[in-house]
Amino acid sequence: MYKVIKSAIIDNRPHVVKAPESLFIIKAEAENDTSIEAAEKKTDELQIYQDEVLKLQQEIDKISNEIQNKQIELEQLEQQQEIVKQQTDEYKTKLEKEAQENRDKTISEAQNQAEVILKEAQETGYKQGHTDGYDEGLTQYKEQNAHIITEANQKAERIMLTAQEDVAQYWENAENDLIDLVMEVSGKIIPQQFMDMPQMILPVIQTALEKVKNQTSIDVKVSNDSFEFALAAKAELQSMLSGNVKLNIKADDSLQNGDCWIETADGSIDAKLSSQLAEMEKSLRKVVGKHETDTEH
Repeated sequence: MYKVIKSAIIDNRPHVVKAPESLFIIKAEAENDTSIEAAEKKTDELQIYQDEVLKLQQEIDKISNEIQNKQIELEQLEQQQEIVKQQTDEYKTKLEKEAQENRDKTISEAQNQAEVILKEAQETGYKQGHTDGYDEGLTQYKEQNAHIITEANQKAERIMLTAQEDVAQYWENAENDLIDLVMEVSGKIIPQQFMDMPQMILPVIQTALEKVKNQTSIDVKVSNDSFEFALAAKAELQSMLSGNVKLNIKADDSLQNGDCWIETADGSIDAKLSSQLAEMEKSLRKVVGKHETDTEH
């Protein structure tokens, strides 16, 4: 018995080969899962961004409210200062008036007493001699009333001096309170500004570099938050310097936002925010002290 063996026939004609449907289903499901994951990731990123924007807006609103409150306090202090000035002027006028009245009264009493003494002396003089009585009365007038007039003048001078001291004290207290308020506001707002906008460190660095731009090597140290902005501006900062000055930008953990510390072979430049605020307070108090000295003169 013979067996018939069939061989495979190769078809060279162009035709479409249909892939199994299961492959398309698997691929579509995979693409769909990837799209869902990407959409969820973008949604999460958007939510994080919105949360950060909301947080930043809340911080800005908080700072704005603090600024507004401090402005109100400043206005209240200015109003209080104006009231103190008005009260001081009224008090000074009152003291001057009282001093003048007391002086006039004392002098008037002294004159009246002198007239009585003179009259008595004249009456006595008519009995003992007109000329002797007049001379004696005039002498008694001078002796008995000289100290009265002197005391009146001294009392008036003391009252005027007290009034001037009170006025100076009122102004000193008001001006010191104003400086304290200014420094308190500056100490809160300025550091927050550097925290919100680290790029504000660049003008600070530029100002400090102006003092050492002729050095051969300069190290600029800033806080960690300000480091990237300072480093990005290195070319601009380098253009300020003379010749082939070597400029190094470094981060320093000990520095706060807004701080800058510069080191050179000849010494250091302290441009820290706290130092600048202290210098500002010193200048303000120096101006107040000069004003008080001028007022005394």
